Amino acid sequence: MPPAAVPHRTVRLCVALLTVAISLSGLSVAPVAATDPVDWRTCAARPVPLPPARAIDPTLASALTAKVVAWQKARRTRHPGVSVAIRWDDGRSLTAAVGIGDTKSRRTVTPSMPFAIASTSKAFTAAVALLLDHCGILPLSTRASDLVPEADVKPEVTIAQLLLHRSGMSDWLTDKDSRMGWLSRNQNAKVTPLTAVEGLLPPTTVGNFSYSNSGFTLITIAAERATGVAWKTLVQSLILDPMNMTETGWGPKVGAARPHIGGKPYGFVSWGPSKAVGTILRGAGDMLSTPRDLARFGELFWGNRLTEGDATLAMNGIGYRTWASWLYNYGTQVDRTWLGELRSYGHNGGFSGVTSSLKRIPTLGITIAAVANGSPTTTSFADDLVQELFKVIDQPSVDGSGLPRLTAADSGDPEPPDAPVVLPADYCGDPTPSSSGDALAARWIALSSTTGWVGSTTTMVELPDGRLVVGGAGLTKAAGKAVAGLAVRDPRTGAWQALASLKTSNGRVASVYALAVDASRKLLYVAGNFSSVTRGNRRVAAVGIAQLNLKTGLWSKVGTGLTGKGVSIRTLALDAGQRSAQASLAKGFLPERSRWTHRVATCWWGAALRARAVSPRQTSQRGAQHGSAGSPLAPE
Repeated sequence: MPPAAVPHRTVRLCVALLTVAISLSGLSVAPVAATDPVDWRTCAARPVPLPPARAIDPTLASALTAKVVAWQKARRTRHPGVSVAIRWDDGRSLTAAVGIGDTKSRRTVTPSMPFAIASTSKAFTAAVALLLDHCGILPLSTRASDLVPEADVKPEVTIAQLLLHRSGMSDWLTDKDSRMGWLSRNQNAKVTPLTAVEGLLPPTTVGNFSYSNSGFTLITIAAERATGVAWKTLVQSLILDPMNMTETGWGPKVGAARPHIGGKPYGFVSWGPSKAVGTILRGAGDMLSTPRDLARFGELFWGNRLTEGDATLAMNGIGYRTWASWLYNYGTQVDRTWLGELRSYGHNGGFSGVTSSLKRIPTLGITIAAVANGSPTTTSFADDLVQELFKVIDQPSVDGSGLPRLTAADSGDPEPPDAPVVLPADYCGDPTPSSSGDALAARWIALSSTTGWVGSTTTMVELPDGRLVVGGAGLTKAAGKAVAGLAVRDPRTGAWQALASLKTSNGRVASVYALAVDASRKLLYVAGNFSSVTRGNRRVAAVGIAQLNLKTGLWSKVGTGLTGKGVSIRTLALDAGQRSAQASLAKGFLPERSRWTHRVATCWWGAALRARAVSPRQTSQRGAQHGSAGSPLAPE
């Protein structure tokens, strides 16, 4: 079970001109006492801003659009209309809409036309549940029967087990095969969400995987009773409004595509397919959306940039070292057989007249959403189309030798990163002292040889897990390993490797001048003269300053980032007492050469390190003055 929720933190970014001060504050909010009521509105998502829009290569756009057109044409008798949206982490995006949304009215499909998304709705339910867990209103450890005693569920079953489909709860919709057809024909059937959780077949073993739509509907009822707020209001206020998802909601949705069976309209106009179906499947399959709304949601939700807390990391699979090729996490299907061995996160949906798919592959930094208004079959599920689109995108160019590089799918995708290393408080890579009287000086050791280094080291910092990060000017090798500005040392093995590739706007290896760690928020801040940070296949545009989320391994710019040419940040220091950080930025400074040697021999016991190498000319130029303006910055 994920740990208890932690309080929200606020971070602010302050920027002035020429000589700039950047201030990051993270003052803790006092934990709420168990007897104090919590305003449910404080649970709202604080999504990290998406990057600015970028143009997509016309050739790639044409190839992707052609694939969508060909897929729908081959299935036009089953799927009259198809709509797709693709988002890249760097801001590129593409939409493609093909065919007819309603064969009776002959309305054509457009990117703004909502489709019923069926079980992809479960991802939204999971997001709300994680938000309510994080702010303490509805912990995932809550027993569902405590809030909804009417439900046919074992008394020990928790919200977490419902989200994982491991509650043993049966499913009202599939207890009898005839119920879906009856619901679709009877739009005004007298059913309520409670109908879906009562009168079920006896529950099975708790802990075993058993897919249950009723389990997700039970979560919505529990959330209503925990907050005293209607479920749709919770989703709208906690997820849709903060993300400005104006094309997502519930029926009747004016202008929505109509479900079709065998190419003929099915159900009712503006519903997916009827009001009764939406009521029974509340939280499990009742929503309508456009692919472009879905892709934005998926990019943030499965990129650890929408919800917060350890439960979010668990949902994204970070905590798993041994898992089968497919697993169901919190409202999330995690699959590594779908495209080579690449891990994909997302959800599929399908019922009479509808199929949908929302998938994110972190290795490629891409999220794709696809919907179609026809019933799914073995070869006509929306995720078949999404899979084909990923294959079109996963075509790397040749390398410098002229040889084609392996696709991401062929090269494979390793397990999630190792769990953080837990070391004794006084660990510094040296052996355990033989006695308590050992002199401190006797415990210093060399952390690297004097050979195999190219460039100069300018700054270093120890991470909470004991790793040592070194930044430098012209640093292209660390103990013989190829690096680009940043190197990291594993305290267990003593091995050095690249932490990320930092490049200037002209493609050269950048210089790193300052490092700082916010241990409480698990963030590493890096300052220098770079314009981009690359880790694996993921490239982030970040000018002068960037941050690494130590829990997720994801790099990002700080806030909305800095702009300009020749930007170089020279100092960066965290003030542990005030929970703030300051960085001095100067425009047009020449890269400096530190007098530090390549032989690294240092050790810290929790003390803050502030270091700055400044040439006399820079000292006379600087005259730094710190300003204090503020703009909100949501943590990654």
